[in-house]
Amino acid sequence: MSLATETAALDAALRRLRQAWRELAVTVTEDRPGDLAAADGLSEQVTDGLGEIEAALAGLGEDPALADVAGALDGLRTRYERQLRGYAATTALRRALAPHGNGWRAWWQAVDTGLDRCEQPLHDAEQILLRCWREVLEQKSVPTVRLTTSR
Repeated sequence: MSLATETAALDAALRRLRQAWRELAVTVTEDRPGDLAAADGLSEQVTDGLGEIEAALAGLGEDPALADVAGALDGLRTRYERQLRGYAATTALRRALAPHGNGWRAWWQAVDTGLDRCEQPLHDAEQILLRCWREVLEQKSVPTVRLTTSR
């Protein structure tokens, strides 16, 4: 494969991730059954995550900046694992939702499903980014051969 092929694959993977994340954002912000501060915090995390995906896509412009893409994906992975899927964050959110009835419980189940749908596209993007780095390293390690003629 070539770096151009891999960056095109990374662009496609990031677009799939963005689509899954946007669907999550709709569930989190528009489908919630009312106003609750805990849900506002979750909404902020999802919105910030979407910003990280946009930053990763921006890093794949005309002259790809893989370090920028890597930084954005690393930030997104950290957010996903700690703020959206981490034990402390999910336990606190579930406790905040518990006294508010079945509507909030159903909403959380939909959010949970949306988060599940983001996991594979995020993993795919990370794996393709690694392949991009491998291509960069292979291009840098190809020895140059000088041909000289004797007179």
